[in-house]
Amino acid sequence: MNIVIFDEHPAILDSITNFFTKLENFHILGKFSNKPDLLRFLKHNEPNLIITEFLCDDELGFAWICQLRKLSPHAYIILFSSLTSTLEINHINDIGADAFVNKKSSISTLYNIAIDFSSNKNHLTRIKPATKYLTIKEKSIIKLMIQGLTSAEISEKVGCSIHTINNQKNHLIKKFGCNTSPELIAKLFRMGYLKL
Repeated sequence: MNIVIFDEHPAILDSITNFFTKLENFHILGKFSNKPDLLRFLKHNEPNLIITEFLCDDELGFAWICQLRKLSPHAYIILFSSLTSTLEINHINDIGADAFVNKKSSISTLYNIAIDFSSNKNHLTRIKPATKYLTIKEKSIIKLMIQGLTSAEISEKVGCSIHTINNQKNHLIKKFGCNTSPELIAKLFRMGYLKL
């Protein structure tokens, strides 16, 4: 199994790399502490497994995971982080990751998940569902919804019909598996797409 590892902390990066280098059936394609370097690498290389930090640049890495998933749609992604809340665990599939391992766990936890993925005979042909993301247009509508604007007020601000705004709201509600606009907004905050 070809592995790529990302962590902003060199000691953790080296520890994980050294551990997997000693194991049979695992090959380190690359290790990275810099996001742009990893993204450039993934444009030309297909890992089977990506082990990545989830808390990047002091922010939750939802957008980061979306970028990784877009570049490596067939790879398994393991989030490796010191976060302890259930936020990231409850929404790992929503953001395109396959597993979460807390950095306070032993390295054997990470190893066992990697072994489970490597024993999956279909891992090279497996296609992960597309990660949910917000387009620029959707973000602008959501920002106006958060301000409490009605569909009529939003349509006036963005220059399109109320019907179009209502269609876009309904699309967003379906896209994120919600029933109402307030539920959608709450879910987007929980998933880290929106900040207070």
